[in-house]
Amino acid sequence: MSSNYGNSILFANYNQDATSLLVGSHIGFSIYSLENMKKLKRSYENKHMKDVIIVERYYSSSLVTVVSRQSPRKLCIYHIQENSEIFPTNFTNSILAVKMNKKHLIVCIEEHIFVHNVKDAQVTHVIRDTPPNTNGVIDLTSSGDSLIAYPGSVKTGEVHIFDATNLTALGVTITAHSNPLAALKFSYDGKYLATASVRGTVIRVFGIPSGERLFEFQRGSWGAAINSLAFSMDGQYLASSSNTETVHVFKLDKSSEDQPQLRQNVDDSASSWMGYFSKAASEYLPTQMSEILQRGTSFAFAKLPTVGQKNVVALPVIDGKLRLIVTTSDGYLYCYSIERLGGECELTEQHRVGPGYDQKSHRGEICGGNEVLGVTTGRHNEANERHCVDNEDAMGDRPPMSHSAE
Repeated sequence: MSSNYGNSILFANYNQDATSLLVGSHIGFSIYSLENMKKLKRSYENKHMKDVIIVERYYSSSLVTVVSRQSPRKLCIYHIQENSEIFPTNFTNSILAVKMNKKHLIVCIEEHIFVHNVKDAQVTHVIRDTPPNTNGVIDLTSSGDSLIAYPGSVKTGEVHIFDATNLTALGVTITAHSNPLAALKFSYDGKYLATASVRGTVIRVFGIPSGERLFEFQRGSWGAAINSLAFSMDGQYLASSSNTETVHVFKLDKSSEDQPQLRQNVDDSASSWMGYFSKAASEYLPTQMSEILQRGTSFAFAKLPTVGQKNVVALPVIDGKLRLIVTTSDGYLYCYSIERLGGECELTEQHRVGPGYDQKSHRGEICGGNEVLGVTTGRHNEANERHCVDNEDAMGDRPPMSHSAE
């Protein structure tokens, strides 16, 4: 979630396993621990870097990547234990997105994607002349193979996959939607890729690396601006948030993949009028209508207290239970419980986050009821880029970046 939000949050996102919330604002950036929703803990705050529009954390380590509006072409890797800035790297265009896993750091500008090695911070490859990606729609697998997903067209929802380890295209092009892409998200293990278009009515899930469409969910009948997609760590649930008041949680039930076969079995029995109807529909209705009839719907949903705020969603496990977390651009974090049988999620905790809220004032009362940066095109100038190797950094809770990647 990145934009201009007046006096509130400029950016919010979660680390790879959704154990931390990162917030960028006009006065700096903050990190919150999500291990205890009863008392939200701000574990770190930096007020030296102003107007932070991107902040991403390397898992639960001391390293974060930071981009400020004052220097939108400069990527800083910041060591939060030492309060020191390392690895400053300059690009010729504004940085739109940064992604990290244990092998690679990915930087997205409008028409290029830079692949860095984590262990030595060197650029190993540049994906050049990509279709203009003004919103920085991109994702990187958090574990397993280092795969990058990015838009392959500005006119349709085509997805390209790049293998950052072997430095080659995956060899499959996913035609996900007829409209341009609004969001991409890999599951934690990299076996699924969720997509949404600018229309925002349908969420699709594809198998990786095959590119086969496995699931299709109906988010709504009316269009919406999709703000974020998020898988649970086990890949069984997928959340979608938008500019509407409803946050959807879909269940990736294996039985849904077998639904056409189940329907065929019912048809063959000819023992019910529904079986007869399904058979007639498959024979006479257009393919698009048949697909609509087979779309899944929400397993669970949550209602946000406010409408129209940009937001970012996560599905962490807290105290052994799956939770739905939503952070909004007006500085609220909402925590919902997800019942075993689905349905409407209960709002259990609400906190204020971002600038102006100290440790004692984070928690709020539960309410009832109901940038993207503009960039200019241009090629990367490697002479403007400075790469540093971290040979002596003591990370505390993780190996140093010079340590061999897992």
